[in-house]
Amino acid sequence: MCGDYNIDLLKNTKKSEQFKQLLTGFNLKTQFKVPTRLSSGTCIDNIIHNVRGCHGEIVEFAVSDHTAQLLKCPVKRTCLSSYWFCIRRDYSKENVIKFVNCLKNMCFSEVYEENDPIVAFNKFYDDFKLFYDLCFPDIKLKISTKKRPKWMSRGIQVCSKRKRELLWKYRLIPTKHNKDNFKMFSTRFKKIVQLTQKSQNNNFIHLAKNKSKATWQVINKSKDRVPTENIMRINTGNKILTDPFEIAEAFNNFYADQVKPTDTSYRSTLPNECSSMFICPTTPQDIHNIIMNLKNTSSTGYDNICTKILKRVSVYIAPVLSHLINSCILNGTFPDQLKITVIKPLFKKDDVENMTCYRPIALVPVLSKVFEKVVYNAINQYFEKTIYLLINKKVLGKTNLLTWLFTNF
Repeated sequence: MCGDYNIDLLKNTKKSEQFKQLLTGFNLKTQFKVPTRLSSGTCIDNIIHNVRGCHGEIVEFAVSDHTAQLLKCPVKRTCLSSYWFCIRRDYSKENVIKFVNCLKNMCFSEVYEENDPIVAFNKFYDDFKLFYDLCFPDIKLKISTKKRPKWMSRGIQVCSKRKRELLWKYRLIPTKHNKDNFKMFSTRFKKIVQLTQKSQNNNFIHLAKNKSKATWQVINKSKDRVPTENIMRINTGNKILTDPFEIAEAFNNFYADQVKPTDTSYRSTLPNECSSMFICPTTPQDIHNIIMNLKNTSSTGYDNICTKILKRVSVYIAPVLSHLINSCILNGTFPDQLKITVIKPLFKKDDVENMTCYRPIALVPVLSKVFEKVVYNAINQYFEKTIYLLINKKVLGKTNLLTWLFTNF
């Protein structure tokens, strides 16, 4: 609602307070709280709305003593074309077979002969990435914008057409009989659509491995959320950034400042027989099991290596990965190419221009997950062994076990 309300919102009068309370009762708010009439210094012109993420501007045209108010509201992005193109890897069945045959015939002799674990991993990674890029080239895919919902069956389309026919019949001949027929059919049609949507959502959640994630996906599809594909503006407090490189640098500095060094000093209170941890050398079978237990996620790291493809060749790369991981742990090193992580800000709620309203999502290379899982398994076994010994020797009781863990670890 736009207009000259003749109520100065800059003054705390009885009328202004009643006006604000009236708007609040209808979940409305005023956009401007600065003078909109320069001659009197009052805020009597305003725009009232209930839309989140709006930005207001006051423009002085020197035509009247009242200024002009401009309100920019966020709208959903719409695609005018019926299709668009995207670049994706070609994971066809033929290309997967080519990639498997390439790794099957490789012996990785240069990797086994190299003493430096970092250099050895770089040789393995370069060969692996070379064949990966050759066997799975980038292709241009045509994506259609005219996608109907999965619950939109042929029967629902026929019923929808019948509902429109009854509606036009009632409008042309507004008799009680036509009105009753339209209302009865409309009620039945609404129930059918609701039951079909419910059945489709239940099936989607039932087949999903992560039930909680699938449930939130169903909820978010039904909500009118602000699009978060691209971050167009960010308010740093000092100024508003619109350049993509400046926005990325601002997020990088913001997340880097959130990481604070912790106290690394540790005083061991464990008995001598369980105060040291030893990581046993991993075997090719262990590496194969770790790879096969990874989640089949569609997200990839900076190298674009897919988890599903890694599982197809796990039998052929498990021996060389086992050798590389054992060598890295023995020398206390970690490959530099696996330290690169892609950080994506994920919008959660409130203001889309506030960096604190974004949660960072880390996309690590899939090979680094294999390294991390080996160390995780060793630490987990050490904890289980340590706790078992402490309980059996009656150093700890089951009641104060959690207190001891939080204190020492």
